[in-house]
Amino acid sequence: MEFWLPTTVIDVLGERFGTALVPPPFEVPHAGSTTGERQRVRERAWQQLREARLAKGDKLDPDVENLLRVWYRPEVLITGRLNQEEGQRDIRYRAVSERLAGVLSGQVGDQISFEACHADDLVSGLLRYLPRLGPVPLRPIAVTEQARRPKPVEEDEINPHDLIDAYGEAEPAEHRAVRQFFSWPLGRFGVFDLWLRGRDGRLEALGGVQLFDTEGGRFVIIGEKLSDGSKRRHFVPSDGSHLRRWIHDRIAGAR
Repeated sequence: MEFWLPTTVIDVLGERFGTALVPPPFEVPHAGSTTGERQRVRERAWQQLREARLAKGDKLDPDVENLLRVWYRPEVLITGRLNQEEGQRDIRYRAVSERLAGVLSGQVGDQISFEACHADDLVSGLLRYLPRLGPVPLRPIAVTEQARRPKPVEEDEINPHDLIDAYGEAEPAEHRAVRQFFSWPLGRFGVFDLWLRGRDGRLEALGGVQLFDTEGGRFVIIGEKLSDGSKRRHFVPSDGSHLRRWIHDRIAGAR
């Protein structure tokens, strides 16, 4: 099952599924500043659902309702944000699952796509959105550092150059090795974050992976918290498979 929905419909359906929160990492503005305006927004949203044959009357198609329930209230949530030099500059993805059901979605302008998949295919489906690219021709390196904290990934703008400057603050012996990863022009930078719903019903953040596509190839940065409170960052040449492995390992370790 595949379909698209405008953000106004996503906003309205959030009421139905019991959440007023904007589903990260998407931009879904609240429509209607007065009671009357809000009611008209609801009526228009349901009209659009009926026109798309996703609802009859005021009831969603059962398959659509099950898909959206997983999407709004997932057990596993993976968000991806990509910033690239060419084409659509800001790209956002949301991959969710509950038991065996999975949903892949992406935002283009004010439209959000939905694609049903098996939960086991969630990560592979997410990586499908990335262009094929081989790893940079470097050896992996791990550095322990206290880098300047870059902007939180929740903010609207991601500046990869802030991160590059921060990672350049490794110890002198490691500085040259780190800078080699950033020696090629950068074409694409991404942040992928993982959440898992805990026993208390809340989504718990399990960390993230940063992905860099350069003219020399692709690499990822995986963070690791150490017992003394410092952080070790692993710079790993990768075609993207390390992101898949990291997600699977983190989910397995949390269960």
